[in-house]
Amino acid sequence: MLGGSFWIALLRNAISTGLMLSFFFMLDRPRFSMKKTAWCYIIFGVSMVTAYSVWYLAAKSSFVRFAALSALPAVGIFCSIMSSEVLYLSLYKMALAFYLFSVCTFCGVDVTRWWFEGNLWIDILVRFVCFVLILIFTWFKFRKQFLGGVDFLLQEMDLFSAAALFVSVMLGAIMAYWPNLQGFSVFNMVRAFLILFMAGTLQYAILHLYIHLGQEHYYQAEKELLEVNEQLLHQQMDLMRESKIEAARIRHDVRHHTLLIREYVQKRSMISFLRILHSMMKMWKNGK
Repeated sequence: MLGGSFWIALLRNAISTGLMLSFFFMLDRPRFSMKKTAWCYIIFGVSMVTAYSVWYLAAKSSFVRFAALSALPAVGIFCSIMSSEVLYLSLYKMALAFYLFSVCTFCGVDVTRWWFEGNLWIDILVRFVCFVLILIFTWFKFRKQFLGGVDFLLQEMDLFSAAALFVSVMLGAIMAYWPNLQGFSVFNMVRAFLILFMAGTLQYAILHLYIHLGQEHYYQAEKELLEVNEQLLHQQMDLMRESKIEAARIRHDVRHHTLLIREYVQKRSMISFLRILHSMMKMWKNGK
């Protein structure tokens, strides 16, 4: 942390809290109506920013040590309550939000200390730029992809795999974020950048893998259903062919009996005529 006044801390806290809440909100299917959910997020965000800014003013050293880590359970519990998703999916999204918060903090603090001699306003500007870029990418690129594949993700992801992903993201974010609390060095900055880059790339690849597996299983089930429908259609076509053959046979029999009836009527052979009628009635009764 670069220090600063209460208002500087207020701006930092607003950017960090807004990033985590906005990212989670964009990827979530809320439990309540959109209007009610938005107001709850705004009220919680304002309350959290105010509380953490007061904490910074009252005890700066403890704030620097514990603010980032304590924000995760606070935001996580609130977002899990507001979400209609299963718990492990909410945990995973919260871990991603904390990861992005760590990226934003890393860019703001270390870039400012390296190139701008720790200028507080440059720190705020860099964090704000990262905040805007992350939300733009999430809204226009990642959100549609995530929500479109979230059902596949739920099919493939269980509690164990979500916990493993959550732990890996958290370890990457904390390991990258923690050196920023100590003395600045190029080695720490490069190490933090590499850790964040590898953690982000790994999670993005795993997310694509889960969605791809879910889509593959869905298409496999669709293929099996189409095969069953194809078999039923073949059976129906066979029945239709048999029905056509049977109908042709019946037409032939009716034509034959009609000719006989006409012949017997012309000859006025009533006994033969009655025999033919009896034969036809017997044939119809037997379904032949």
